[in-house]
Amino acid sequence: MKIQFLPLTEKDVIDLIEPMKNAFDDDGKRFNRLESGGPPGYNDGSFLYDWAIKNKNSISYKTTTDEKSIGAFILWWNKNGESILGNVFIDPEFQSKGIGKKLGTSLRRTFLLNVGF
Repeated sequence: MKIQFLPLTEKDVIDLIEPMKNAFDDDGKRFNRLESGGPPGYNDGSFLYDWAIKNKNSISYKTTTDEKSIGAFILWWNKNGESILGNVFIDPEFQSKGIGKKLGTSLRRTFLLNVGF
């Protein structure tokens, strides 16, 4: 399985709606006994569009396996130059396969590259 973290573009949002919905709904069921749930816009792409595309203080990447979009993450930068992991998700179908570990490594690299270390 080839895992990649590629810059998220507006064209990617449509392909990430289902993985994002699946991830948040799965979390809601497992941890909060909810049938569904996530941040506003998690199930129609507007969350990703607003916070990953329109927000100029964000850096966002999609997660792919064999060129299929399965998740994403967004880092937000505040005026003090500090980063915040604003959102991260992986479709439950692809969890427990080592992708999260690779994602953590990619996040560290992204953080270090963008603050100049």
